[in-house]
Amino acid sequence: MCEYKKLHCIEKMSDSHKAIFDKLVEEYGEKLSTRVVTENAVYTLHDFDHHCFDIYRIISNVLLDEKLAYKSEDYGLSSRELLILNVAVLFHDIGMSHVLGASRKNHAKKSAEYFQNEYEKNSVLRKTGDFCPDEIKAIKEIIIAHSDDKTEFAKIEENGLKSPKLRREYHSKEDKEIPTLFLAGILRIADELDISSARLGGTDLEIQLREGVQAYEKAMSLKKLSEDEIVQWENYKESLKHWEKLRLVSYVRKDLDGETVDIVLDDDQIERYLDEGKTEESIGQDIADIYKEIEKKLQEAVKLSFSGGRYGKLVFIKKLHIITQNKKLESEIQNKLSIKSLSPRISNEDFERSLKDNISTCEPTVIDLDLELLLTQEVKKRDLISFGHFILNEKYCARDWVDAREIVETKDLLNKIVESIVKDINSKSHNKYVIIGVDLTGALLASRVAFSLQCPLSYVVSEKEEKNNADKEIELNVDPSAKIILVTDAIVTYKTIEGIIKKYSLEDRIDSIYTVFYRKNELVNYNSKYVNKTYSINNQLPIELYEKEKCVYKVEGCMAKNRKLGK
Repeated sequence: MCEYKKLHCIEKMSDSHKAIFDKLVEEYGEKLSTRVVTENAVYTLHDFDHHCFDIYRIISNVLLDEKLAYKSEDYGLSSRELLILNVAVLFHDIGMSHVLGASRKNHAKKSAEYFQNEYEKNSVLRKTGDFCPDEIKAIKEIIIAHSDDKTEFAKIEENGLKSPKLRREYHSKEDKEIPTLFLAGILRIADELDISSARLGGTDLEIQLREGVQAYEKAMSLKKLSEDEIVQWENYKESLKHWEKLRLVSYVRKDLDGETVDIVLDDDQIERYLDEGKTEESIGQDIADIYKEIEKKLQEAVKLSFSGGRYGKLVFIKKLHIITQNKKLESEIQNKLSIKSLSPRISNEDFERSLKDNISTCEPTVIDLDLELLLTQEVKKRDLISFGHFILNEKYCARDWVDAREIVETKDLLNKIVESIVKDINSKSHNKYVIIGVDLTGALLASRVAFSLQCPLSYVVSEKEEKNNADKEIELNVDPSAKIILVTDAIVTYKTIEGIIKKYSLEDRIDSIYTVFYRKNELVNYNSKYVNKTYSINNQLPIELYEKEKCVYKVEGCMAKNRKLGK
């Protein structure tokens, strides 16, 4: 039961908040396991060790971006916000077990009522939770929003994430506004993604289900059941059908692109179902139904909970892919969903190998979202994008360029950039390190950063700038035991950065890289193993980039000079 403590969304809380949460788990975790079997159905597990644990895992490993979500209170989720989310997860299904009259149709509301009642009496929640009234209200609304109310009195336009109560201002005990709508979206999608066979636990309940259904079918054939008994056993059949669907999914994971959830099917279980007489068509329909339900709620969450603002960038997930090695089943799913293809049929071995190779298509982490917006506005307002034909290096050319030096030489912007970089460096646990500026503009930035941190400083010049501006080669004299933090003005292809790292033999010494601008492009796929060590101020100004030999501006080959074509 202690395994949950290793998951990021829990491990990243402060020690005091962990202590509160552990006491609540100790008190209420076991209470989630009761009343799995009712007079009307056998539910899938809503316990702590399976269902809640899976949700915490999905939040940590699939939904929240690890680089941003736990960076600091200014950029990610605070410890208090994580506590609110984790407590909402703990209580979100407790109504299924401890509220008489609760059913799958209204269990979210009943769970919230149970939570409220526990707070109002002299309970462990009241004694150790240390929650203020606004936090209790926010947690209640997050719990209610995780599942639609399907009773006849529910208002569709106010259900789930559409609830106007999620948009009210609730303030934490630290007097900060709680991102209630965002946290509700996290719980709702994580709960929806818990669709694998891991949720089913052991086989005892499933055996009970199957035996019950067999007895029901036999009694039906002998016409020995009353109308009430027929209704009861029909619910058991629905439960069994739901269980069999969950057997189809092995697990869910975040794809290498960072914005896709892979639903990995259990091809071995599918083969067993086929041997039992099921068809690819019926299995394909079940999988398509699962996909459609999740896709609908995911897009709703992307639109309502994960769009814009500081919190929107903490979740990159936008779409779903289905992974199977069964080609015939794949074709059936495509037909059911009316799509041309599923995701690339990548094996688990290839997926793990790609992770180990540290090849990433992700962008560098943006460390200050407000400053990112300010720099974008400044570049556009001051017309700092130069259009023409520019050479980057021996391999790449570009159609436009941002005058980063003009930005850095603006005093108030320089101060903000330096402050942001210094703050981010201080937020990490660094060993002994040296700040090194790359090229002239990077050297200016690095000098200010190093002065603020009171740490050693040096600078290097890239091969291109060395030919143009340096009279002699610069010697890099720094402590050989120190880690290196590189500071530069802009990164496009990483060729300059990688060239410097190789030239000065810094491969094993790079702690992190800071850049003012990271300019992504769609035409040249250039990945670097240093992306995951890079931190940026601005990723919002893409660049039109070409390999010189494929340059569209000159039929017989790229003629770009160091500045504009023809100059």
